[in-house]
Amino acid sequence: MKFSAGRSPLAVAAQLAAKTRQATTERDDAIHAATRSGFTLREIGEATELSHTTVKRIIDRYSTPDEEDPMKDEWTKYKSRYSQRLETFDAYVDVWQRIPKARSAFSGWASFTQAANAEPAQNAERVRAAEECMRDGGYRLGALTKRGARSWNRA
Repeated sequence: MKFSAGRSPLAVAAQLAAKTRQATTERDDAIHAATRSGFTLREIGEATELSHTTVKRIIDRYSTPDEEDPMKDEWTKYKSRYSQRLETFDAYVDVWQRIPKARSAFSGWASFTQAANAEPAQNAERVRAAEECMRDGGYRLGALTKRGARSWNRA
């Protein structure tokens, strides 16, 4: 890189650092806005080419106690059960947050996901209600896992 007369490399570095900080702030603001608009961590990560951990750290930095979903802890403790179906886990969280019918038809996130995971023969009415919420959220049933668990994917 050539430096113009009178400009030191240090001054150029400081200017570039300021631009980088501004771009990072704008990126982080956009990521926060995307989560508030209902995009999943996976979708944001794919769009920004950032890791799930980085996206989560950026979102957590913006979260304030009054923005936290009171049901967040309810689904956080179940995440490990979805290690082979992270997209399904993200879909359940997404639908629970964006689709009011999911929150009004079920007593909590766990009961909603139990119905969305179940085969219709187990409790047809509740399963149909959960499936409708998932479709309203833009998801479709995917292939069963090796263990026979349902998976949900973006339609």
